[in-house]
Amino acid sequence: MASRDETGFGAQFGNRPGAWHAGGTFPGGLARLKETVSRPTREGGAIGVSSMHALSHIEGVYPVGVDPALPRPFVGIVGALHGNERCGLAVVEGLRDPEHPIRRALRFGTLVLIHGNPEATRVCRRHTPDGADLNRLFDFSFAHTMPRHAWGSEHYRALALRPVIESLDAVLDLHSATAATEPFAIVQGPFVPLAARLGCACVTFGWDRPAILSRNMLCSPVSNRYQPAVAVECGQHEDPAAIETAFEVTERFLEVLGMIPPLKTHRDAARTRTIEVAFRVAKPNPAFQFTRPFAGFDRVRKGEILGRGGGVDLVASDDFVVLLPNDGVAVGEDLLFLGKERQILDGVSSDWPDSRSDRDVA
Repeated sequence: MASRDETGFGAQFGNRPGAWHAGGTFPGGLARLKETVSRPTREGGAIGVSSMHALSHIEGVYPVGVDPALPRPFVGIVGALHGNERCGLAVVEGLRDPEHPIRRALRFGTLVLIHGNPEATRVCRRHTPDGADLNRLFDFSFAHTMPRHAWGSEHYRALALRPVIESLDAVLDLHSATAATEPFAIVQGPFVPLAARLGCACVTFGWDRPAILSRNMLCSPVSNRYQPAVAVECGQHEDPAAIETAFEVTERFLEVLGMIPPLKTHRDAARTRTIEVAFRVAKPNPAFQFTRPFAGFDRVRKGEILGRGGGVDLVASDDFVVLLPNDGVAVGEDLLFLGKERQILDGVSSDWPDSRSDRDVA
């Protein structure tokens, strides 16, 4: 993990987990965001650049800003990491327009607009045929452990995006879901209070544990350096409200970072729930199906049979909240996630026992 901070973001977060306080501002002041990094850096294999001009030739990467030099901070807005998720792509395409209200309000720095997976978008699928989930490849371990002849389009795309992602000072990754779900944020523990200011009714954490998704998601290389990184599930794929949510979350994210002034009065959720992800369940066999239709945030009771097929019964070991249910996935892919509601008043401290990413999960 990088220990040197050259962007100013790290200083605002105190270079430690839990230094962001609910309802507060960045320690050290938002002016620190305006500091420009003048030299490339290398930390733990990550490559940084001082201007996004060096990376703007990559397909689907569009750096924009008020300063033609495209200085730091570099704030990524990512859409369509999965090709059938269009809400984030609507934001990426919308913000390419210099006359868009968010673009016109930009005070400093560079927005790095990223169309995550153009190949999968062209076929309108989660990933390319015979490909892989791009949002599970950003630890880049496959480059050393997987023979190149076995790579798919997404492996090459992850490597193409690597210098961009590893140069970001903050990132917002916009998604949608197969089943109906209320919008929710996905973060590592220290950024729960930040995500709570984006207007989502729920913030989830714990995804970075090895037994869940590990640190393979696009946000991970950024949040691992304690830089602001939030993914948001904006709603169901075909729901027009998901696009509205994606634009509102983007606006609020940039407001929180101080990169734009408040453009309008936002209506906050009456209460922001916090869910800790406890289990990831992969589809065990082709015959497996849910015993009833599930939507995101449905509750299940201890002992309830959630699904069965091929000689397998999935039984809830406790009371849980269901996240991202989809029994139409291929064998081995994410069937659903199970979470527990938590009470968090002022962030997740580094010594809070359930915040450790290396905790064993049965």
